[in-house]
Amino acid sequence: MLDEDGFNLLDWGSNNVLVIALGDTVCLWDDTNKSAKVLLQAVEGNRPITSISWSPDSTVLAVVFGNSVLALVDPAIGQDVNVTEDDENLTLVLSFAWRSNSILTVESSNDTVIDYDFRKDDTSICFYNGHRHGVCNLKWSDNKRYLASGGHDKLVHIWDACMPVSQRHPRRHQWLHRISSHTSIVKALDWCPTRSNLLASGGGRHDHCIKFWNTVNGSCLNSIDAGSEVCALLWDKNKSELLTSHGFPKNQLTLWNYPSMTRAAELFGHSSRVHFLAGSPLGGVVASAAADETLNFWNIFETPKPTKPELPFARFNVIR
Repeated sequence: MLDEDGFNLLDWGSNNVLVIALGDTVCLWDDTNKSAKVLLQAVEGNRPITSISWSPDSTVLAVVFGNSVLALVDPAIGQDVNVTEDDENLTLVLSFAWRSNSILTVESSNDTVIDYDFRKDDTSICFYNGHRHGVCNLKWSDNKRYLASGGHDKLVHIWDACMPVSQRHPRRHQWLHRISSHTSIVKALDWCPTRSNLLASGGGRHDHCIKFWNTVNGSCLNSIDAGSEVCALLWDKNKSELLTSHGFPKNQLTLWNYPSMTRAAELFGHSSRVHFLAGSPLGGVVASAAADETLNFWNIFETPKPTKPELPFARFNVIR
Protein backbone atom coordinates (compact mmCIF):
# COMPACT_ATOMS: atom_id res chain seq x y z
CA MET A 1 0.00 0.00 0.00
CA LEU A 2 1.38 3.36 -1.05
CA ASP A 3 2.26 5.76 1.76
CA GLU A 4 1.13 8.99 0.13
CA ASP A 5 -0.97 11.95 1.27
CA GLY A 6 -3.94 12.58 -0.95
CA PHE A 7 -4.47 8.98 -2.06
CA ASN A 8 -7.78 7.25 -1.27
CA LEU A 9 -7.32 3.50 -1.38
CA LEU A 10 -10.12 2.01 0.76
CA ASP A 11 -13.92 2.08 0.51
CA TRP A 12 -16.79 -0.04 1.84
CA GLY A 13 -19.79 -0.16 -0.48
CA SER A 14 -23.49 -0.46 0.23
CA ASN A 15 -23.20 -4.02 -1.17
CA ASN A 16 -21.11 -4.93 1.93
CA VAL A 17 -18.00 -5.36 -0.20
CA LEU A 18 -14.77 -3.64 0.84
CA VAL A 19 -12.45 -2.50 -1.94
CA ILE A 20 -8.76 -1.84 -1.40
CA ALA A 21 -6.05 -0.75 -3.85
CA LEU A 22 -2.56 -2.23 -3.46
CA GLY A 23 -0.08 -0.77 -5.91
CA ASP A 24 -1.43 -1.78 -9.31
CA THR A 25 -4.09 -4.18 -7.98
CA VAL A 26 -7.71 -3.71 -6.87
CA CYS A 27 -8.92 -6.33 -4.39
CA LEU A 28 -12.40 -7.01 -3.04
CA TRP A 29 -13.35 -8.37 0.38
CA ASP A 30 -16.94 -9.67 0.55
CA ASP A 31 -17.82 -9.33 4.21
CA THR A 32 -21.02 -11.36 3.85
CA ASN A 33 -19.30 -14.61 2.89
CA LYS A 34 -15.79 -13.66 4.14
CA SER A 35 -14.11 -14.13 0.77
CA ALA A 36 -11.50 -12.12 -1.12
CA LYS A 37 -10.59 -11.80 -4.78
CA VAL A 38 -8.59 -9.65 -7.17
CA LEU A 39 -10.90 -7.52 -9.31
CA LEU A 40 -8.37 -6.01 -11.71
CA GLN A 41 -4.74 -5.09 -12.26
CA ALA A 42 -3.48 -1.97 -13.96
CA VAL A 43 -1.72 -2.49 -17.26
CA GLU A 44 1.85 -1.32 -17.82
CA GLY A 45 1.98 2.47 -17.85
CA ASN A 46 -1.23 2.89 -15.82
CA ARG A 47 0.18 2.11 -12.40
CA PRO A 48 -0.13 2.81 -9.55
CA ILE A 49 -3.79 3.12 -8.56
CA THR A 50 -4.29 6.33 -6.58
CA SER A 51 -8.02 6.47 -5.71
CA ILE A 52 -11.02 4.14 -5.58
CA SER A 53 -14.66 4.62 -4.59
CA TRP A 54 -17.98 2.79 -4.91
CA SER A 55 -20.98 4.57 -6.40
CA PRO A 56 -23.80 5.00 -3.83
CA ASP A 57 -25.63 1.91 -5.13
CA SER A 58 -22.32 -0.03 -5.51
CA THR A 59 -23.04 -0.92 -9.15
CA VAL A 60 -19.97 0.99 -10.37
CA LEU A 61 -16.45 1.31 -8.98
CA ALA A 62 -14.50 4.46 -9.88
CA VAL A 63 -10.75 3.84 -10.18
CA VAL A 64 -8.02 6.40 -10.85
CA PHE A 65 -4.76 5.11 -12.28
CA GLY A 66 -1.35 6.71 -11.95
CA ASN A 67 -1.41 8.08 -15.48
CA SER A 68 -4.61 10.00 -14.57
CA VAL A 69 -7.01 7.68 -16.37
CA LEU A 70 -10.34 7.63 -14.54
CA ALA A 71 -12.15 4.37 -15.19
CA LEU A 72 -15.66 3.34 -14.18
CA VAL A 73 -15.60 -0.40 -13.61
CA ASP A 74 -18.42 -2.95 -13.49
CA PRO A 75 -17.49 -5.03 -10.41
CA ALA A 76 -19.38 -8.07 -11.72
CA ILE A 77 -17.04 -8.47 -14.69
CA GLY A 78 -14.06 -6.30 -13.73
CA GLN A 79 -14.21 -4.36 -16.99
CA ASP A 80 -14.48 -0.66 -17.78
CA VAL A 81 -17.87 0.79 -18.60
CA ASN A 82 -16.53 4.31 -19.12
CA VAL A 83 -13.02 5.76 -19.40
CA THR A 84 -12.11 9.47 -19.44
CA GLU A 85 -8.48 9.36 -20.56
CA ASP A 86 -9.14 11.75 -23.46
CA ASP A 87 -10.80 14.48 -21.37
CA GLU A 88 -8.55 17.56 -21.34
CA ASN A 89 -9.95 18.65 -17.96
CA LEU A 90 -8.74 15.45 -16.32
CA THR A 91 -5.00 15.82 -16.87
CA LEU A 92 -4.23 14.65 -13.35
CA VAL A 93 -7.00 13.19 -11.20
CA LEU A 94 -6.27 13.13 -7.47
CA SER A 95 -9.52 13.02 -5.49
CA PHE A 96 -13.16 12.40 -6.24
CA ALA A 97 -16.51 11.79 -4.55
CA TRP A 98 -19.84 10.48 -5.81
CA ARG A 99 -22.66 13.00 -5.70
CA SER A 100 -25.17 10.50 -7.11
CA ASN A 101 -25.08 7.21 -8.99
CA SER A 102 -24.30 9.07 -12.20
CA ILE A 103 -22.53 12.26 -11.09
CA LEU A 104 -18.93 12.11 -9.93
CA THR A 105 -17.14 15.13 -8.45
CA VAL A 106 -13.49 15.09 -9.50
CA GLU A 107 -10.43 17.21 -8.69
CA SER A 108 -8.08 17.72 -11.61
CA SER A 109 -4.48 18.92 -11.82
CA ASN A 110 -5.35 22.60 -12.29
CA ASP A 111 -6.90 22.68 -8.79
CA THR A 112 -10.39 22.77 -10.29
CA VAL A 113 -13.13 20.55 -8.90
CA ILE A 114 -15.62 19.41 -11.54
CA ASP A 115 -18.98 17.62 -11.49
CA TYR A 116 -19.23 15.01 -14.23
CA ASP A 117 -22.48 13.46 -15.39
CA PHE A 118 -21.55 10.34 -17.30
CA ARG A 119 -25.01 10.05 -18.84
CA LYS A 120 -24.37 13.13 -21.00
CA ASP A 121 -22.14 13.73 -24.01
CA ASP A 122 -20.85 16.97 -22.47
CA THR A 123 -20.00 15.34 -19.18
CA SER A 124 -18.57 18.32 -17.25
CA ILE A 125 -21.55 20.14 -15.77
CA CYS A 126 -20.21 22.32 -12.93
CA PHE A 127 -16.92 23.75 -11.67
CA TYR A 128 -15.69 24.62 -8.15
CA ASN A 129 -12.57 26.81 -7.97
CA GLY A 130 -10.75 27.69 -4.77
CA HIS A 131 -7.74 25.50 -3.95
CA ARG A 132 -4.21 26.34 -5.02
CA HIS A 133 -2.04 23.24 -4.49
CA GLY A 134 -4.23 20.22 -5.02
CA VAL A 135 -7.21 18.68 -3.23
CA CYS A 136 -6.65 15.77 -0.82
CA ASN A 137 -10.26 14.84 -0.13
CA LEU A 138 -13.80 15.61 -1.25
CA LYS A 139 -16.90 14.80 0.80
CA TRP A 140 -20.56 15.41 -0.02
CA SER A 141 -22.99 15.84 2.85
CA ASP A 142 -25.65 13.16 3.25
CA ASN A 143 -28.27 15.38 1.62
CA LYS A 144 -25.84 16.05 -1.30
CA ARG A 145 -26.28 19.79 -0.97
CA TYR A 146 -22.93 20.69 0.59
CA LEU A 147 -19.48 19.73 -0.67
CA ALA A 148 -16.42 19.89 1.59
CA SER A 149 -12.91 19.92 0.15
CA GLY A 150 -9.59 19.75 1.98
CA GLY A 151 -6.29 20.60 0.32
CA HIS A 152 -2.53 20.59 0.34
CA ASP A 153 -2.87 24.38 0.69
CA LYS A 154 -4.13 23.84 4.30
CA LEU A 155 -7.57 25.14 3.33
CA VAL A 156 -11.05 23.73 3.76
CA HIS A 157 -13.76 24.89 1.40
CA ILE A 158 -17.48 24.40 1.87
CA TRP A 159 -19.65 24.71 -1.23
CA ASP A 160 -23.42 24.99 -1.47
CA ALA A 161 -24.60 23.30 -4.64
CA CYS A 162 -27.91 25.19 -4.38
CA MET A 163 -26.29 28.63 -4.40
CA PRO A 164 -26.97 30.62 -7.57
CA VAL A 165 -24.03 30.74 -9.95
CA SER A 166 -22.89 33.98 -11.57
CA GLN A 167 -24.21 35.03 -14.95
CA ARG A 168 -20.63 35.63 -16.08
CA HIS A 169 -19.65 32.05 -15.23
CA PRO A 170 -22.95 30.12 -15.37
CA ARG A 171 -21.39 26.76 -14.48
CA ARG A 172 -18.92 27.97 -11.87
CA HIS A 173 -19.66 27.83 -8.13
CA GLN A 174 -18.22 30.21 -5.54
CA TRP A 175 -17.39 28.72 -2.17
CA LEU A 176 -19.78 29.30 0.70
CA HIS A 177 -16.98 29.30 3.30
CA ARG A 178 -13.19 29.31 3.03
CA ILE A 179 -11.54 27.99 6.21
CA SER A 180 -7.87 28.72 6.81
CA SER A 181 -7.48 27.63 10.44
CA HIS A 182 -5.42 24.49 9.83
CA THR A 183 -1.63 24.74 9.66
CA SER A 184 -1.00 21.60 7.62
CA ILE A 185 -2.50 19.48 4.87
CA VAL A 186 -6.20 18.68 5.35
CA LYS A 187 -7.16 15.21 4.19
CA ALA A 188 -9.42 14.10 7.07
CA LEU A 189 -13.02 15.24 6.50
CA ASP A 190 -16.40 13.82 7.44
CA TRP A 191 -19.95 15.11 7.76
CA CYS A 192 -21.87 14.27 10.91
CA PRO A 193 -24.76 11.93 9.95
CA THR A 194 -26.97 13.11 12.84
CA ARG A 195 -26.34 16.88 12.49
CA SER A 196 -26.64 17.97 8.88
CA ASN A 197 -24.68 21.21 9.29
CA LEU A 198 -21.74 19.79 11.25
CA LEU A 199 -18.42 19.07 9.54
CA ALA A 200 -15.30 17.64 11.20
CA SER A 201 -11.83 18.23 9.77
CA GLY A 202 -8.38 17.03 10.82
CA GLY A 203 -4.95 18.55 10.25
CA GLY A 204 -1.80 16.79 9.09
CA ARG A 205 1.72 16.34 10.43
CA HIS A 206 2.30 19.93 11.57
CA ASP A 207 -1.22 20.56 12.86
CA HIS A 208 -2.65 17.67 14.93
CA CYS A 209 -6.01 19.41 15.44
CA ILE A 210 -9.56 18.13 15.05
CA LYS A 211 -11.92 21.01 14.31
CA PHE A 212 -15.70 21.19 14.11
CA TRP A 213 -17.53 23.61 11.83
CA ASN A 214 -21.00 25.05 11.66
CA THR A 215 -21.43 25.03 7.90
CA VAL A 216 -24.34 27.50 8.00
CA ASN A 217 -22.19 30.41 9.17
CA GLY A 218 -18.68 28.94 8.88
CA SER A 219 -17.90 29.28 12.58
CA CYS A 220 -15.56 26.95 14.44
CA LEU A 221 -17.46 25.16 17.20
CA ASN A 222 -14.47 23.47 18.80
CA SER A 223 -10.81 22.62 18.25
CA ILE A 224 -8.99 19.72 19.94
CA ASP A 225 -5.27 18.94 19.84
CA ALA A 226 -5.17 15.19 19.13
CA GLY A 227 -1.40 14.96 19.72
CA SER A 228 -0.46 13.67 16.26
CA GLU A 229 -1.45 14.04 12.63
CA VAL A 230 -5.07 13.23 11.86
CA CYS A 231 -5.17 10.95 8.81
CA ALA A 232 -8.88 10.09 8.65
CA LEU A 233 -12.20 10.77 10.40
CA LEU A 234 -15.32 8.61 10.63
CA TRP A 235 -18.54 9.46 12.44
CA ASP A 236 -20.70 6.74 13.96
CA LYS A 237 -23.95 6.65 12.00
CA ASN A 238 -26.13 6.30 15.08
CA LYS A 239 -24.40 7.93 18.03
CA SER A 240 -22.44 11.03 18.85
CA GLU A 241 -19.06 9.35 18.51
CA LEU A 242 -16.15 10.13 16.20
CA LEU A 243 -13.34 7.77 15.24
CA THR A 244 -10.00 9.22 14.15
CA SER A 245 -6.83 7.59 12.83
CA HIS A 246 -3.34 8.91 13.41
CA GLY A 247 0.32 8.77 12.56
CA PHE A 248 3.56 8.97 14.53
CA PRO A 249 4.22 8.29 17.36
CA LYS A 250 1.38 5.89 18.26
CA ASN A 251 -0.28 5.14 14.88
CA GLN A 252 -3.50 4.57 16.82
CA LEU A 253 -7.22 4.88 16.34
CA THR A 254 -9.00 7.10 18.86
CA LEU A 255 -12.70 7.04 19.67
CA TRP A 256 -14.13 10.34 20.92
CA ASN A 257 -17.42 11.26 22.56
CA TYR A 258 -19.00 14.31 20.96
CA PRO A 259 -19.43 17.13 21.91
CA SER A 260 -17.38 16.65 25.09
CA MET A 261 -14.44 15.25 23.05
CA THR A 262 -13.42 12.94 25.85
CA ARG A 263 -11.48 9.86 24.74
CA ALA A 264 -13.65 6.73 24.93
CA ALA A 265 -10.91 4.38 23.68
CA GLU A 266 -7.51 4.19 22.02
CA LEU A 267 -6.97 1.21 19.71
CA PHE A 268 -3.57 -0.10 18.68
CA GLY A 269 -2.86 -2.52 15.86
CA HIS A 270 -0.80 -0.67 13.25
CA SER A 271 2.92 0.05 13.11
CA SER A 272 2.74 3.05 10.76
CA ARG A 273 0.31 5.87 10.08
CA VAL A 274 -3.26 4.81 9.51
CA HIS A 275 -4.29 6.43 6.25
CA PHE A 276 -7.80 5.08 5.73
CA LEU A 277 -11.01 4.28 7.61
CA ALA A 278 -14.16 2.72 6.14
CA GLY A 279 -17.35 1.83 7.98
CA SER A 280 -19.50 -1.20 7.30
CA PRO A 281 -22.86 -0.32 5.70
CA LEU A 282 -24.43 -2.55 8.35
CA GLY A 283 -22.90 -0.47 11.12
CA GLY A 284 -20.62 -1.51 13.96
CA VAL A 285 -17.48 -2.67 12.20
CA VAL A 286 -14.78 -0.32 10.88
CA ALA A 287 -11.89 -1.25 8.61
CA SER A 288 -8.55 0.53 8.88
CA ALA A 289 -5.63 0.34 6.47
CA ALA A 290 -2.13 1.67 7.00
CA ALA A 291 1.25 2.06 5.40
CA ASP A 292 2.32 -1.09 7.30
CA GLU A 293 0.28 -3.03 4.69
CA THR A 294 -2.23 -4.47 7.12
CA LEU A 295 -6.00 -4.28 7.00
CA ASN A 296 -7.66 -4.39 10.42
CA PHE A 297 -11.33 -4.83 11.28
CA TRP A 298 -12.59 -3.30 14.52
CA ASN A 299 -15.86 -4.01 16.28
CA ILE A 300 -15.73 -0.47 17.59
CA PHE A 301 -19.20 1.02 17.29
CA GLU A 302 -21.38 -1.88 18.47
CA THR A 303 -19.62 -3.19 21.60
CA PRO A 304 -19.13 -1.61 25.06
CA LYS A 305 -16.21 0.77 24.81
CA PRO A 306 -13.05 -0.51 26.52
CA THR A 307 -11.23 1.53 29.08
CA LYS A 308 -7.92 -0.01 28.06
CA PRO A 309 -6.34 -0.32 24.60
CA GLU A 310 -7.40 -3.48 22.78
CA LEU A 311 -6.33 -5.30 19.66
CA PRO A 312 -8.55 -5.67 16.58
CA PHE A 313 -10.84 -8.70 16.52
CA ALA A 314 -9.55 -9.58 13.07
CA ARG A 315 -6.35 -8.79 11.26
CA PHE A 316 -5.37 -9.62 7.71
CA ASN A 317 -1.82 -9.30 6.49
CA VAL A 318 -1.76 -7.95 2.96
CA ILE A 319 -0.17 -10.50 0.64
CA ARG A 320 1.39 -8.98 -2.47
